[in-house]
Amino acid sequence: MFNFKAVSLTALILIIILVIVNFQRPVHSGYYIGIVLLHLVMVLYGSFSIKSNFFTTSICSFKSTKNEIALTFDDGPHPVITPIVLKILKEKKVKATFFCIGQKVEQFPEIAKQIVEEGHDIGLHSFSHSYFYDFYFKRKLIDDLRKNQQVVFAATGIIPQVFRPPYGVTTPFVAMAAQVLKLSILGWSVRSLDTVTSNPNKILRRIVRKLKAGSIILLHDHLEKTPVLLRSILEVPTIQKYNFVNLRRIISNPIYKIDDQ
Repeated sequence: MFNFKAVSLTALILIIILVIVNFQRPVHSGYYIGIVLLHLVMVLYGSFSIKSNFFTTSICSFKSTKNEIALTFDDGPHPVITPIVLKILKEKKVKATFFCIGQKVEQFPEIAKQIVEEGHDIGLHSFSHSYFYDFYFKRKLIDDLRKNQQVVFAATGIIPQVFRPPYGVTTPFVAMAAQVLKLSILGWSVRSLDTVTSNPNKILRRIVRKLKAGSIILLHDHLEKTPVLLRSILEVPTIQKYNFVNLRRIISNPIYKIDDQ
């Protein structure tokens, strides 16, 4: 099984074997270095690949026999772009899920409230979305996520129990913090690359090519191109064959909890 415990245990066993062999005959130090480097490469891959479930189980797709897919947005709410996105979703009668940054919810609580009032689901995307988020330890992650929950609750009256890690990076401490707070972690199966690709047509082709029943699409509702891209996505005949669902259809665990803070 490819996960942190299995990989680390395997590396430890190999090193122990080398130590035992070394009592019989000298073992070149390159073997030790090779094992350590290979372990490091696997840990880095596991950290940056949320689909690998290397540190913790993440929901990156879901079972569907009804041609269902899920549309998700990260990094909002944005004071200009998110309302336009909501307007398009309302016109097309599509429900989506928004993973919101706490600091932005604090700035624009009325937009977070609008997201929920219009029947969309809302999840956690950290309070700070710091560039150094991946280096936070367990205690700091718990505090950050609780603050994310608190500002969403203040704006909407609900407390999300679903978390998408910034950049999709997981670590042992992210896994522990999510376990303490009883959060479900949601990833994606279709990464649009809308933050790195400037051509909306190229992004659209990528999404269509990778799409299948049970897919979770990742977009961002703070980019200027998102409204045009979203409208194009929803008007593609291939995509119109699918039914859009939000979090409550994907996750069996509760996505919100009663205020107990």
